Formats: sequence, structure tokens, C-alpha cells
Amino acid sequence: MLNYIHNVVRHNQAAETPKDNSVLKFCEYYSASMWPALIVSGFMILGFGIFLVFVTGVLGITIFLGGLLMIVAGTILKEPKPPTPDAPNKRYCKFCMAEVDSEPLTCPECGFVE
Repeated sequence: MLNYIHNVVRHNQAAETPKDNSVLKFCEYYSASMWPALIVSGFMILGFGIFLVFVTGVLGITIFLGGLLMIVAGTILKEPKPPTPDAPNKRYCKFCMAEVDSEPLTCPECGFVE
């Protein structure tokens, strides 16, 4: 892999693709077993916590630690699957999440028009 990068950078030409795809397989496996939205949110909370450390002190430290916890949890947990209706002719209302028939465009529970 490093030879491939070296040839491309040094000679400014496309070299042969590397024969060993173990790095790519590892990246595909690792990215399938993580929750990217939770990790990004964790970094945002972490940055806000760093800012608050200088402004408030203790509150900033707790928010900073919460961001770290979110990042660690995002790398360990898999992304949850979205809920699916019980019957194939049902769907969820986008506003109130009630299970309704898929035909009408108006939700009978909340009156939301799609």
C-alpha cells in the first residue's frame, strides 16, 4: 500500500493497484460496525465542552466527558435499524409516527397532509 502511494506521489503517475486488500477489508468491516451520526455528534459536543471548560470550568468538563462518551459509544455500537410497520400495506406518519394505511395522504391521528 505504501509503495502504491509512493509511486503515485513521487512519479505523479498511476501505479498498479496494491495486491493486498487487507486494509480495505478492515476499513469496510470497521465502518459497518459503527454509528457515524453518534460519532459526529460526539465531536460536536466535545468541541462545545472544550469551549465551556474555559468559560465555566466544571460544567465544561462534564459536557466534554459526555462528548467523549458519545464518541466511544459510537465506535462500539452499531447504527440502529429504522422501525418498520407490522403489515406491508402500512406506513408510519412522518409527523406523529402513528402506524397508518399507506393509501390515504392524510393521517387520521394528527391530520398531517403529505
